[in-house]
Amino acid sequence: MIDHTALTYQVQNDVGRVGAFVNYCVPAAPACPVSVTATSKEVTLDADTTFTFSPGGGVTSTTAAGGITTLVVTYQGKTETITVSSYGSIKVTP
Repeated sequence: MIDHTALTYQVQNDVGRVGAFVNYCVPAAPACPVSVTATSKEVTLDADTTFTFSPGGGVTSTTAAGGITTLVVTYQGKTETITVSSYGSIKVTP
């Protein structure tokens, strides 16, 4: 789950694959949810989204349109658009 206002992300898992997702804190993370920025809000994200990765390689999200999820990231005035397909193909364009 990506929170564009708080600039954090939270990993969740569904161990039994029954749709019961619970928060998971990666052992290397200092805290959860994890901050996208280390010390300042130089990064902006255009929207909240949740990605779901399936064992067969499928990727879905709460903001997908036609199977494609688009995120716009701005860092120090530079904007990049990230598109993720329903099978995990990722493309970054300036």
